[in-house]
Amino acid sequence: MKTFDFKGEVKSSKSYFNRALILSHYKKNLQIKGDTQSQDVLFLQKALQNLTSEIEVGEGGTTLRFLTFLVSRIPGRWTLRGSPRLFSRPQKEMQNILEQLGVRLRLSESSLAIDSEGWRPASVLRLDLSKSSQFASGLILNAWELPFEMKLELSQERVSDGYLAMTLDLVRKAGMVIQEENNQLIIPADQKIKIDSVEVEQDVSSAFVVASLAAGRGHCEIQNFPFQSLQPDILFVSLFKEMGIPLTKVGTTLQVERALHMKSLEISLRQAPDLFPVLCVLLTRTQGVSRIYDTPQLVHKESNRLQKISELLNLMRVENKIENDGIVIRSLGRHHHEFFEFDPDQDHRLAFAAALAKSFGYRMRIRHPKVVKKSFPQFWDLIGGGPG
Repeated sequence: MKTFDFKGEVKSSKSYFNRALILSHYKKNLQIKGDTQSQDVLFLQKALQNLTSEIEVGEGGTTLRFLTFLVSRIPGRWTLRGSPRLFSRPQKEMQNILEQLGVRLRLSESSLAIDSEGWRPASVLRLDLSKSSQFASGLILNAWELPFEMKLELSQERVSDGYLAMTLDLVRKAGMVIQEENNQLIIPADQKIKIDSVEVEQDVSSAFVVASLAAGRGHCEIQNFPFQSLQPDILFVSLFKEMGIPLTKVGTTLQVERALHMKSLEISLRQAPDLFPVLCVLLTRTQGVSRIYDTPQLVHKESNRLQKISELLNLMRVENKIENDGIVIRSLGRHHHEFFEFDPDQDHRLAFAAALAKSFGYRMRIRHPKVVKKSFPQFWDLIGGGPG
């Protein structure tokens, strides 16, 4: 691959965009300012434009969970269909929450059947967020104009808490009153959206991929970068500084230069697990031992990311060891030149990780490259060189 060079903006955050789309269901003239062709967002947009009794949700966990909470408020029978991989991910807590609201759910290998008479009041809704915070986000985003108060009791053990913080920030800016008491959230009845537009900031996860390519083999200037973002992957900015990667804030622009030397890391990614695949490959350019830990949710993502990243590292001949909740990487900072193929197993972030490895000089072909459409459809055009 040639030297990487990028100057401009990345597309809008799919996480923010999906949240804004749910709000637009409750305020029809709400203007969403942003631009994305993420497959997850397109599935949600299409579903909301024409809510029918049978809805295709594709591969998106966010799409499935947000839509389930939305349609379950409407009396009737609904069927949401997606891939078997999607329905193999943790969904049981969504069923537990909605059953407390009087909604009946039936999960099968590739669909979810919903039988609802609308939400019924519950004294306290108990939410287990030990596997995903999306269940709480989906519930809160659909709590507009309820005729009763909702009291949520959140489990003390949580993962990806930053995404819940992002949801709470958005709905509060939109006008929702939420009272917080220890592990409880109280949402009074009859909440109404009081804003006319939502501006969706850039996708920090995509920016991280661009910045990693720059750190490995070039230069990038990401303009209008959301330095104060609540997106959990903003953590990468501080990680780059810790690794010694040349990173500069110039006004509203984030500049990243190629790093001739990178330092190893020992870091928890409990609140930013989506950084894991690409960060693992980036850490192969360091000298020494790195450890990523506190990431139990990785086995429940689009793939088992612990196993798949270990597979990629083995193909790269990088010594690694999977632990109960993370991985240890022992890098020599060099690579071999024998050709290999890698299958990202329907996981867009594994495809990004493999592309970064290829940019380091590994001779490889990435199978099923179109998986990047889930979050970053422009990826292959952006980096040049293609998947192999």
